[in-house]
Amino acid sequence: MSADGKTDRAVALTLAAGSYSSFVLILVGLAAQTLRSPYAHLISVAGVLLLLATPALRIFVAGVVFLIERDYKYTAIALVVLLIVLTSAWLGVGLH
Repeated sequence: MSADGKTDRAVALTLAAGSYSSFVLILVGLAAQTLRSPYAHLISVAGVLLLLATPALRIFVAGVVFLIERDYKYTAIALVVLLIVLTSAWLGVGLH
């Protein structure tokens, strides 16, 4: 498989796993809420947080794949983009 194919596959698997996992967590949280579980809200919040973290995780995975492929230019770009995303999230949370 070509280098681009490995990167695309790793990123696609990361997005799918994050999306499906968050969907399942939110669904379980909603089901637990109908059963009046005290942890229902925490489960739902975990699902939403996972959904929000998935894009940053995707950038991280792409950077790791680029590093494994010794494509240092794109590794650096992925790292800079990840730092921008994380800094934006941190500032956004810190300002509210």
